[in-house]
Amino acid sequence: VQLAFAAVAASAIVAVVFALVSRIPENLDIVGQASKYFTEIQSFLKQAGQTFVVFRLLTAMITGNEIFRNQRDVFVLPQIATLGIYILVLAGIAAAAYFIERKLFFYMASRPNEHRKRLQKERGNRTSGVLLSAVKKETLSFVRSPAGFFANYIMVFALPFAIYLLNKIFASMHTRLLGDQLAMGFNILMILLIMMSTNMSMASVFSSDGKAAYSLKTNPQTLRNTVISKTVIHFALTLISLGVTAVIVYTVAKFSAADTVFLFFSMLFINIGHVFWSVEMDIVKPQYNKYFGGVHIGANPNEVKSVAAAFIISFAFFGVSLFFFTDKMSVAWIKLTLIAAAFLGVRIWLLINRGKVYFGDF
Repeated sequence: VQLAFAAVAASAIVAVVFALVSRIPENLDIVGQASKYFTEIQSFLKQAGQTFVVFRLLTAMITGNEIFRNQRDVFVLPQIATLGIYILVLAGIAAAAYFIERKLFFYMASRPNEHRKRLQKERGNRTSGVLLSAVKKETLSFVRSPAGFFANYIMVFALPFAIYLLNKIFASMHTRLLGDQLAMGFNILMILLIMMSTNMSMASVFSSDGKAAYSLKTNPQTLRNTVISKTVIHFALTLISLGVTAVIVYTVAKFSAADTVFLFFSMLFINIGHVFWSVEMDIVKPQYNKYFGGVHIGANPNEVKSVAAAFIISFAFFGVSLFFFTDKMSVAWIKLTLIAAAFLGVRIWLLINRGKVYFGDF
């Protein structure tokens, strides 16, 4: 319930921020309209001072009212009256809280929940396949882990918001051909950096089990099913985030439909390849001693390597994209998608072969 409430609250905040960013005007001229912005800021501050006069008077009680250049008067009638009203309000709130909480305390003390009998409807045992059972287990672990839940939940909203803000800023400027190419390149860089930074947790999918990691050798399912079950939720959230981002790029950045499709698949291939690379790091050199009871007891070198690889891949793909964008745009996107697909293919091949070496099968 707490996670659901927090998720709803975060969604509401994100919606408000999106609404504010959408109000950024096109053809924004900050230098030319500097005087207008300064006047509006001054007007807003003046209106805020008039609206929150109580806080202004409370502040004056501490700092005083300026009489001359180097003299201040603290004890004047408006400030003393404000202090009296402030004390009365606090006393009223304290009294109301006392009487309300007193009644609630006795009600709760007289009805302990541990002695209540709750009738639950019996349900029969339901069996699932090996892979589906593993996916259900990992899903429950993911939902019950606040840290992992919010890390991926934030990624789902952070990526579309960052791309939306970036393209709204670019849309408010007059850009030439080089500017349009740089805008596309920065979209690629931003998507890869945000998306692959969340793959850090994939570099500890096995190590995070700590002393229970021995069960990997006795698990009746193949390593392939284990990897799928531990990454399927991450892939699902990535697809949602990347899909929303593609829609934003298409509508706000005015990418063509073909360019948007190529962008989606090239980013997806790169991200999946990096996920498999991170999992491979944990297979080749697990860090079981860094975890105890599911809690970090030291920095995981695999996670550091995963983040470093994410930065290197992002900037390398960014540089390659800028080089290809000097050519025909449709050809450039095809080349980028082929490079991303080749990267994914190499990472899958290496993961399968490393898995066979360390676990005997995949």
